[in-house]
Amino acid sequence: MQLRNTPSIAQALSLATCALLSDKALALNPVAGWQTDAAVLFYSEKDRVDVIEPTLIARRDLGDDEYLNLQLVYDSLSGATPTGAAPASHAQTFSTPSGNSSYSVAAGEQPRRKFSDVRGSLSLGWDKPLDRLTRLQLGAHISGETDYASLGINGSGLFDFNNKNTTLTLSLGFDGDHVAPKGGKPTPLSCAPGTGCASTSGGNGGEEEEGEGNIFQAFSGYTMDKKIGSALVGVTQLLSPKALVQLNYSYTRAQGYLTDPYKMVTRVYGETAGASAGDPIASYFESRPSSHSWNTLFSKFAWGFAHDTLQASYRYFWDDWQIHSHTAELSYQLMLSDAIYLRPYARYYRQTAADFYRHSTTERPLDYISADQRLGAFHDNTLGVRAAYGLGANNEIYLRIARFVQRGDSHPGDAIGVQRNFDLFPELQAVYTQLGINYQF
Repeated sequence: MQLRNTPSIAQALSLATCALLSDKALALNPVAGWQTDAAVLFYSEKDRVDVIEPTLIARRDLGDDEYLNLQLVYDSLSGATPTGAAPASHAQTFSTPSGNSSYSVAAGEQPRRKFSDVRGSLSLGWDKPLDRLTRLQLGAHISGETDYASLGINGSGLFDFNNKNTTLTLSLGFDGDHVAPKGGKPTPLSCAPGTGCASTSGGNGGEEEEGEGNIFQAFSGYTMDKKIGSALVGVTQLLSPKALVQLNYSYTRAQGYLTDPYKMVTRVYGETAGASAGDPIASYFESRPSSHSWNTLFSKFAWGFAHDTLQASYRYFWDDWQIHSHTAELSYQLMLSDAIYLRPYARYYRQTAADFYRHSTTERPLDYISADQRLGAFHDNTLGVRAAYGLGANNEIYLRIARFVQRGDSHPGDAIGVQRNFDLFPELQAVYTQLGINYQF
């Protein structure tokens, strides 16, 4: 079950966020030692995936404004995930490539396959001033799953000017990822076994056996199946002692095996088939281009009041697969006392579909095609709140609770025959809870 899709700069910014959050504490105590954030996340989708994720983020003060950053993450996942195959007017049975197991889907239901997986990641960062106005940040990360491995490096330069009211950030990152599904990577557009089409050449692929493997498994036979390069330029401007604005632009390019080896697309009968129109004929493994470039513009505004803080951000994303997305987020930190605060927040996201996204097809696919709903048009919203209680100087415990809802076009206008009777983009609902502690020692 592949989890990692983001470039290494995201890893670097994650560590940078940890550093920013602890700046106040470090300023209060120059010999701060370790500043840590330990948390566990419980994420649950209705009728789909459950995740338990413990995380440790730590920052070590090395003296002379030099720091070491560390992040450890472990994920345990289980549940059922959509395969991309189309529902049918009759029950369907799908088999794994080995033929050792199979699963059934009731009439009219979205085909989903059960899985379980684990993932571990380690990120290290080093942050050091080169002179009074320049900082250097270097980082590296490694992550592994039963079927996916990733190695990456990143570096950033931060340049202050305008009496340190303006900061220019330049970042570069590179990842080399290995894709290793059990049975091998399937050949794009080859027949998905047990779905009604004749066998074609290619690896077995697409097989997920529940409860097998470990986080180091995918490093066996590691090769760079996917290469990802990233670049970012950003400016942060202090508008006043209590207000700042940030603007970033990033460009990322990925090359290699970008197809999801577990996703498929279904060929269905056309309208001329009468009562059978829209019912499946066969399913094939999806096919994506071997290159993908995307751009991101990100802006953020923060305003501090006497005790409270308002933050607002907006992100615009566009790529060469014709996906465009908008993300807006708003949060307000309300101090209820010197030791207690609440931070309610809201997030809204909307995207268009990739130019090769299809919920199904009436022809045998010969080019790029995917029914992965992550590449479809949809929108989602998140509402949540973070509550924290201070435990003394620079220490706190916190609880974060949020609800997530995602919706797409359940009954698209190009649905064929019986497909018009089905929900082709079922609503996704999820809740997550995170409990953590910030502690300095």
